[in-house]
Amino acid sequence: MHIDVDTEITYYTPEERVAPDVRPDFNALPLKNWPVTVHDLRASGPTSLDAEGFAFLESPTAVRDFRDLDELDSVYAEEMEAFIREVTGATETRLAGKPGLRSSAPETKRGASMMTGSFVHADVSDLGAQDFLERYVGEDADRWRGHRFALFNVWRSFSDAPQDVPLGLSDVRSVDPVDAQLCDITLPVRDGGERTWETIAYVHNPTHDWYYASEMKRDEAYVFRTFDSGGAQRRPVAHSAFVNPTVPDDVPPRESVEIRVFALFED
Repeated sequence: MHIDVDTEITYYTPEERVAPDVRPDFNALPLKNWPVTVHDLRASGPTSLDAEGFAFLESPTAVRDFRDLDELDSVYAEEMEAFIREVTGATETRLAGKPGLRSSAPETKRGASMMTGSFVHADVSDLGAQDFLERYVGEDADRWRGHRFALFNVWRSFSDAPQDVPLGLSDVRSVDPVDAQLCDITLPVRDGGERTWETIAYVHNPTHDWYYASEMKRDEAYVFRTFDSGGAQRRPVAHSAFVNPTVPDDVPPRESVEIRVFALFED
């Protein structure tokens, strides 16, 4: 059964927008829930990276235990680089950090997992993407800048369906650039320590079109655009976790894995 969801999604909601040169702390933003309808991709038809900015795809994996970080860093990372090359036609890929586990369970029960992204955001700004490129592509960064390159997020739920707190994705064509708020974010990283970069939060706009896939299986995944140097029309996909009020109260917490992959498109 295909299920559109009437729910709430959380947005950055300041009393007044800050000056253009101010970067609010992403971890301390004023937030507010807004009513939205999230459309089920299983009924709405296929989407694409070039149009909506995201795709919902079959993605078989040989991973046996997604909670095994060693297996994630070896088997899964290699699979997802190959997956991005297949999906996008990229000539070369690089990981932008290690795979990250997410869970909707209470913090005390998450173990190595992290909390869900609980308000509308994009992973990096244009400046943040350049910072990631320097960090993860390193000495080849200048060569990559001579071509089109992009950063994609592959997101997969590996807990049993249905998901209590699924991930919603907003069609980039429905998001006005003025809805974006550049922020500074500092987070712990799996490599150890913390990292600070520029990212994006979003204010509410009723034009935003939201989508999700009901009852995701472990061999399905979202691929969505985080950055693309190919022009202004290739904006990042705003996304957020949301509570699905249509699922039973006793379903297990959603557990998921996401991984960011740089893709190079040589002429």
